[in-house]
Amino acid sequence: MTKIVLLGILLGVFFSCNQAKNKNVESDSNFLVSVENWPQTSKINANSKEILDKWLAFNAFDDAINNLYTVENKEDLNLIIEDLIQKHELLKSSVFPVEYNKPQVKSRLKVVHTFILKTKGNLAYGLNSEEPVIEILNAYNALRNQVNIISSNTFDIKTLLEEN
Repeated sequence: MTKIVLLGILLGVFFSCNQAKNKNVESDSNFLVSVENWPQTSKINANSKEILDKWLAFNAFDDAINNLYTVENKEDLNLIIEDLIQKHELLKSSVFPVEYNKPQVKSRLKVVHTFILKTKGNLAYGLNSEEPVIEILNAYNALRNQVNIISSNTFDIKTLLEEN
């Protein structure tokens, strides 16, 4: 009698574990990304565009960010995140234009990098990665807005300080 109960328990555990593995495989293979709800990148003004066109590392990073909108599944997103990490390292080590060699720009670039790494972690652990991608895009838009603000600012602090 105890052998039958023990055999029944073992079979029950075996079949229940097998079903859980099948469910996880199905959820990973059906991973699709909806890019319609993602924020669009903000526009660059003409003053900024002149400077940024000469900054090749920023243009490469910008292209990599725009590739996020072509993602269809988890594997695509993983490849683009790896590319973003490489492009960020190139951008960070590049020579910043004099106008943008400021803490305001560099700190926003660090925030973008933080969210890129958060997305990479979520992908590695099988967590929802849509929210961190939206955070990447929002942080990147903040970087672009800061670049626009710096370019359109005609206020000269040195002149103001010399008058005193």
